[in-house]
Amino acid sequence: MQSTISVKSYANLCDVSERTIRRYIANHSLDYRSDNGSNRTLIALEELTHNSPISLNSEKKQLILQADTGDAAAQNDVALLLLDSKKPHLAIYWLTLAAKQNHPDAMQHLGDCYATGQGIEKDNHLALMWVAKAASQGHCIAIEQIAGILTPRYGV
Repeated sequence: MQSTISVKSYANLCDVSERTIRRYIANHSLDYRSDNGSNRTLIALEELTHNSPISLNSEKKQLILQADTGDAAAQNDVALLLLDSKKPHLAIYWLTLAAKQNHPDAMQHLGDCYATGQGIEKDNHLALMWVAKAASQGHCIAIEQIAGILTPRYGV
């Protein structure tokens, strides 16, 4: 059986809108499957090889499959892959998915993105919130970041 991913994941990884993907499906220019059990349209993973702005090997494809199923660690890793490929605006989607599942690395990276405006509009409040959440879960870098904020002001 052929591996497939959701329309939302495919659209993100190809940097196009879901509406555009639906037009491609209607024109039969994408290999897709209908999952009658969940009423979802799924795109063949091999389509990414032709349309993704980043190069994909079999290991990266497997990672994307895991991320698409909701695996927070894989979502974080896909985001890091996109950040390394200079696609921060695409990475935000995956970081947000993983951070909302309380993945500490994703929370810390998302906080950094908000702090620097990398891939998303700069927002110091959201940056602090995500870094603080990561710190509360014991993330070493986030703990140091929070300590750096508090020490000069409060001597903590």
